[in-house]
Amino acid sequence: MDASLGLENISRIPSPLQDLERPVDFTAYLPVFYANLKPAPRIPTRGRELLSDTNSRAILSLHGLQEIRYQIPAAAVPELWPEIWKWSCFLHTHREAIPDALPETRLYAELLFILDPLLRLKDAALLISRTVGLRRVVARHWALWADTERPDGGYLGGIVIFLGKIKMTDPPNIEEFIDGAGGTIQDVVKVFKRSLEFMPTALPLIRVFFSSLGDFDRDDSHIKDALVDGGLITSLLKVICASGVEYTMLLPIHEVAPTVLAALQLLQRMFKHSLTALTLREAVEAGIFRAVISCGIRGIGSQVIVELLGNVLPLCTMYHSILSSVARSLHDIRDLVSTPAFRTSEIFTMWANFCELAELHISSGRLPRSNLRASSRACGDMECGEIRSKTVFWRCGGCHTVYYCSPDCQRADWTRGGH
Repeated sequence: MDASLGLENISRIPSPLQDLERPVDFTAYLPVFYANLKPAPRIPTRGRELLSDTNSRAILSLHGLQEIRYQIPAAAVPELWPEIWKWSCFLHTHREAIPDALPETRLYAELLFILDPLLRLKDAALLISRTVGLRRVVARHWALWADTERPDGGYLGGIVIFLGKIKMTDPPNIEEFIDGAGGTIQDVVKVFKRSLEFMPTALPLIRVFFSSLGDFDRDDSHIKDALVDGGLITSLLKVICASGVEYTMLLPIHEVAPTVLAALQLLQRMFKHSLTALTLREAVEAGIFRAVISCGIRGIGSQVIVELLGNVLPLCTMYHSILSSVARSLHDIRDLVSTPAFRTSEIFTMWANFCELAELHISSGRLPRSNLRASSRACGDMECGEIRSKTVFWRCGGCHTVYYCSPDCQRADWTRGGH
C-alpha cells in the first residue's frame, strides 16, 4: 500500500485548535477516505437502508476526495481508483434508493471531477483506461448532458479531458462508448453535434472526438457513413466560419487555430469517403467558400485549403443542380474576398482560378434554352461525364436530383459512396 494511504498519516490532520491560517497538507485526509471506501457496499433491500453507516461514510469519502482531487499523489491511484470506481457504480445502480438523490447527470459529473486530475497523471491514466464500463459511463453522461435544455458548459470539461486521454481504438472500447451514448454511432454523432452548438466551451471536442473513436482512414464504413449522413459537414463548417469572429473574442488564437485545423482535417477525410452531389451541396450551402476564405486570411490549414481548392471545390461546378447555390454563395462573400488581407494571402491565386472556372460553368448554365448547351446534360457519374441531350438521361429515383446516362453509371456512382 502506498505510504500516503497509511493510517499513521491521520496524526497529520490539523486539530480544531490549530492555527488554520498556515498551509494544510490535505493528503493527510487520504487514509480516512481510503479506509472508508475499502468495505464492500451494503446493497439496500428496504427503504432507507442504503444510508447505512458503511454506505454513508463511503459517500462522504467520495465527496472528500472530490475536494482534494488535485492533491492525490500518483502512487496512491492504483489502490484508490478501484475503490472509487466500485462505489461510483454502486451509487449509480441504487441511486433511486438514496433520499434526496442527486440527478443522474450530477452523479456522473462528480465522478468526472475526480477523474480530471487523475487522467493528467500518465501512469494513472493508463490504469484507469483499463476499467471496464468506464467508457459507457462517460458516454452516458455526455448524452444526458447534451439532452438537457441548457447544458452547463462546466461539466463538458471532464468529458473533453476523458476523450483526450482515454483512447478507444480497440473495437470493444468503441462499442462500449457507443452503447453508452445511445447504442448506435448515429447517437454519438447526434451528441457531438449538440455539443458543438455550445461553443466556445465545446471547441476542444473537435480535436479529440474522432481520434477517440479510432483511425478515420481504416475500414470503419459505418462510422464514416454516420458522420456524413448525420449532417456533421454543416456543423463543422459553422464552427470554422464563426471561429474568426465569435470565439477569438473569448478564446486565445492558440486555442482556436488548432481546433479549426482539426475541423478542416475532419472535413477533408469525410470528403475522401463520400464526395457526391449531396455532400457537395451541403458543403456549399453550409458555407465552405466562406470557411476557405476565412482560413486563407488567417493562414490556418493551408495544406488542407489547397487540397479543397484543387480537388473538391471544382467538383461543385460539375453538377448543374448545385450551380445556383455556388453562384449565391460566391455573391455572399464578395466583400470578404475583396479585402487586402485575402488578396495578399497564399491561396488567392488558386481561389481566382476556381472563381474563373465557376463563373464559366455558371454562365453556361444561364444560356437560353434555344442554345445547344441548354439542351444538353452531363452524366452524374464523375468517372463518366458523358454529355448528351437531356432527353436520353434517367433521373435517380432515390434523390430525384442527379441524372445518369445509364444504369451502370448510377450503380458505379452509388458504389463510390452514393449521392
